[in-house]
Amino acid sequence: MNGGAASTDCSVERRRQPARKLAGQTAIYGLSTVVGGCSTTCWFPLHLTSSPIPAIRVITEFYAYASFLNVVLTYGMETAFSIFRQARAQPAVYSTALFSLGLSTALFLAALTLNAQAVAELLRYPTHAEYVLWMAW
Repeated sequence: MNGGAASTDCSVERRRQPARKLAGQTAIYGLSTVVGGCSTTCWFPLHLTSSPIPAIRVITEFYAYASFLNVVLTYGMETAFSIFRQARAQPAVYSTALFSLGLSTALFLAALTLNAQAVAELLRYPTHAEYVLWMAW
């Protein structure tokens, strides 16, 4: 009779392991999202009261570009990249992804830095190329 209870306990424990792992990963990734959201919520009133309204429009526009480019430059692999790192199952996949991300980001930053004035003109801020550089770096 004890043998059956032990095997049941073992199978329950095996089923809980993925749930614990998922909860741990959710806590790690969720915490960064919550902290980012809270910091934005806390800083926005300060920017709103200390900056003129046209400046708020510019800040909001550039942060929208940054959030979109963040997804594009990481190929949408934020969580997958971390999971590959933790799993260590296929080092070739991880190293290829890391190299690809690093190279494409470096090339993008170099192109953006060298063409900051042209990008600023494209975004309708020809006198503020520094905005492009600040958001890039």
